[in-house]
Amino acid sequence: MFRKPLISLFTKLFLAFVFHAVLLMGLMMFAVNHQVRSEFRDFLQQQESGRLRYVIGVLEQHYAIQRSWNLLENQRIYWFIILQESLRQAVLDGENFPINMQRPKKYGPRDLFEDFDEPFELFESSPDLDGPRIRKLPRAREWGRNLTLVDTKGRLIAGQPSNQNVVLRLPINYRDRNVAFLQWHGNVPQSGLRFLERNLQWLWFFGGSLVLLGALIAWLVSRQLLKPVRQLKSGTEKLREHHLDTRIPVATSDELGQLAQAFNEMATALQNYEYQRQQWLADTAHELRTPLSILKGEIEALEDGVRPFDQNSLASLHQETTRLQRIVEDLRLINHLELGKLELFLRPLELNKLVTEALKQAQTRLEAAKVKVNWVPTQAELSINGDYDRLHQVLLNLMENTARHAPESNLDIRSGFDQNEVVLLLGDNGPGVSEVDLPHLFDRFYRTEQSRNRVSGGSGLGLAICQELMQAHQGRISARRGSFGGLEIELRWPLLEKKNE
Repeated sequence: MFRKPLISLFTKLFLAFVFHAVLLMGLMMFAVNHQVRSEFRDFLQQQESGRLRYVIGVLEQHYAIQRSWNLLENQRIYWFIILQESLRQAVLDGENFPINMQRPKKYGPRDLFEDFDEPFELFESSPDLDGPRIRKLPRAREWGRNLTLVDTKGRLIAGQPSNQNVVLRLPINYRDRNVAFLQWHGNVPQSGLRFLERNLQWLWFFGGSLVLLGALIAWLVSRQLLKPVRQLKSGTEKLREHHLDTRIPVATSDELGQLAQAFNEMATALQNYEYQRQQWLADTAHELRTPLSILKGEIEALEDGVRPFDQNSLASLHQETTRLQRIVEDLRLINHLELGKLELFLRPLELNKLVTEALKQAQTRLEAAKVKVNWVPTQAELSINGDYDRLHQVLLNLMENTARHAPESNLDIRSGFDQNEVVLLLGDNGPGVSEVDLPHLFDRFYRTEQSRNRVSGGSGLGLAICQELMQAHQGRISARRGSFGGLEIELRWPLLEKKNE
C-alpha cells in the first residue's frame, strides 16, 4: 500500500507557485519602486532646472553689466532682487511652483496690496467678470533658501551656506567663459514625495491583487492538471492488486494524455501477457498430461496383468516417453530463444542446397503421407547467413507440418530474390486453414484440431519454434492461404553479399 504523503503533490505545486509568485512580485516591485523613485527624482530635478534658467538669465545679465560679483557680495538685497525678478519672469511664462513656495491665502483689504519688501504685483492677463484678480508671486525667500552662487573655485558669492547635498550645479557663462555656478541644495520636495508614495501604494495594491488572482488561477489549474495524475495513481494501485482490466480515460492530447494512453497500452499488454501465461500453463499441462496418462495407464495394465509385457507394450511406452522428451526439449528451446541464450553458429549458407538436403531427410516421412514434392532449384546462388542445424530444423518442421495436416497433397517449393532479401515459399493444396486460425498459427500450443488428436495433431510448438528461429536469424516467417487452396508459408532472410576476393 502507498503511504499517505504528509503534503500532497497538489499542495506542493500550489505552495511552490505562490512562493515563486510572491518572490517574483517582490523583486519586480522592488525594481519598479527603485526605478520610479529614481526617474521621479530626475523629473523633479529637470523641472527645477527649468525654473532655475530664469535665475541664470538674470545673473548673466547682472554680470554682463557689472563685470564682477562684487555688488552681490557686498549688498545681499541684490540677491533677493535677482530672485524676485527671476520669479516674476517665471510666473509670466506660466511656470508652476511647489506648494511650500506659494503664499498663504489672505483675507481682507490688504489682499489687494503687496508687502513693503515685495514691491511687485502681477495681474492675470484675462480678467474675469469680478474684475482683475491679483496673483501673488511665490516666496523668494523659500526658493533662495536652497540656492547658492559660487565662483569657479567653489567660494560662496551669494546665498546662505547649506550642509545639504548639491542636487543641481548649473554653470553661468559670459562670452563663452564660465564665471560662476548656481547650486541647488536639498532633496525632492515633500509634496512630490507624497505624490510618489501614494502612487507606489496603489502599485503595491495592484501587484498584491495580481498575486492573489494568480494564486486562485494556479489553484484551479493545478486541480485540473493533477486530476489525470490522481487517476494514474489509482489505476496503478488497481494494477498492483491484479485488476488488469483497469483503464484510464484519455481526455487530452498533451503529455498527460499521452501518459494515460501509455498506461492503457501497458495495462492491455499485461492483460494479454497474463492471458498468454495462463493459456501456456494450461496447454503445457494438457500436453504433458496426455502422454503421462497414457504411460500411467499402460504401466498399470502391465502391473495388473491386463496387458502382456511384450515388445509391443515396450514400443508404446517408448513412444510416449519420446513424445514427452520432445515436448520438454521444444519448451526448453523456445525459452532459450526468448531469453537470447541459444548460441547460433552462423556461417554463409546456400539456400537451394539447404532445401535439397532437408527434402532428402524428410523424403521417407513425405512419401508415407503421400505428399508429392515439386522443387526445382534456381540457377542463381541464394546466399544467407545462418546456423545450418537450426535452419535445417526449421525446414524439417515445415515439411512435417505439411505431412501431418495436408496428406495426399502437392508441396510446391520455390525460391528467389526480392530486392535485398532471399525468399522461400512452401505451399500445398491441402484443406488449408481458416481466416480465424491464420493469425494464431505461430502461437505456442495452437492447433486447428481442438480435440488434440494424437495422430493428426502435434504438440503445437513446431511453428512457434520456426518463428523464434527465424527471428534469431534476422528473418521473418508468415502464413497465408495459397492461390490454389491450402496453406502457403513464406520465409525471408537478408541477402548475404559476397565479398570481393
